[in-house]
Amino acid sequence: MASAGGLPAFLRDLSGLRIVYVDPEKEALDNSEIEVPEVKVATWSPDGQLLAFVDPTEGVGVASVDEAPFEVQRLAGSSKSTVGIYWSPQGSTLVTVSLYQKGKEVKKGKPEPNLHLW
Repeated sequence: MASAGGLPAFLRDLSGLRIVYVDPEKEALDNSEIEVPEVKVATWSPDGQLLAFVDPTEGVGVASVDEAPFEVQRLAGSSKSTVGIYWSPQGSTLVTVSLYQKGKEVKKGKPEPNLHLW
């Protein structure tokens, strides 16, 4: 944020996910792309430093938006069918909600949980 100036916002369009910095002092927006072509859901952490998003081909990712180029960390084992992501009020925990996947089972024949804490 300090590198681009202004307040960060994200835009989803046909080309993917973009982060733009809105600065009332400027007429143009500064922007950078995160290379994720199809984003289903995205949300900011409470402090505005991290952007969590769902990529239908790779699952959940978290991008640090301190400086471009953005560093994206993938959450290993996250579901590609995630439909919701929510930050805890302190921003220390990410909650993901996934659709139940028929036939996918884990320990002792129980269905895979659809709510995950990261």
